Amino acid sequence: HEENENYGVFLKRIIQLLNEVRILASIEDPHVVSYKDSFYDELTRTFCIVTEYLDGGDLAHVISKHKSNKKSI
Repeated sequence: HEENENYGVFLKRIIQLLNEVRILASIEDPHVVSYKDSFYDELTRTFCIVTEYLDGGDLAHVISKHKSNKKSI
């Protein structure tokens, strides 16, 4: 019974993940990082999403940097 519940949770997460990828791939906006590809890495059992490269680090870094400089983004 517990195994079926775990599998159900797993399937729900896969569906959510695929929906997120589909949405990201459909967005064409200069203010949103663009989707390039996605794949499943069998070795690490990780789903990877490839996006365009952006200078300046991730969003958390940019927000933190602007907060410490008391600047708006």
